[in-house]
Amino acid sequence: MLLRHVGNTRRYASRFNTPVKDSRNANVDLYDEVFRPMGVSMMQYERLMSFASKCKASEGSVVVKGGQPHTRFCLLTYGVAVAYKHLPESPGELGPPICVYMGRLTPRQNISDEVREKGPVRGSVVGGSALVEPNVTSKAYPADIIAAEPTEWLE
Repeated sequence: MLLRHVGNTRRYASRFNTPVKDSRNANVDLYDEVFRPMGVSMMQYERLMSFASKCKASEGSVVVKGGQPHTRFCLLTYGVAVAYKHLPESPGELGPPICVYMGRLTPRQNISDEVREKGPVRGSVVGGSALVEPNVTSKAYPADIIAAEPTEWLE
């Protein structure tokens, strides 16, 4: 069970985190849009995807729970998620919005004005700092990331 936010409060709800190991049919658009232009072969892409899990979350569901170590690398493919400052002293509340993460295959014009006001768009990768600074994963993640609409990602 995970937290689900309603307004500025959170309640427990399940996240639709369903692993999919069908790399041949999963995210061909992602390959064409992101990986192929970088020179990644289909065979390399399929190998990478064989290690990934495809996850889904409904609007208001938690993508990343703040205040605990976050050891996963997440690439949002579709949808929008908002990062809120984690408030350890107020576990039932969300802090102020920090930024927005947007699915790599979601057109920028699809982001609503309400979400756009929550902060700057910081791309589609959550946990990317760990790629350059590995000791980051042992620290508490500083934000609660909540899906602002139905969202899909690979981790």
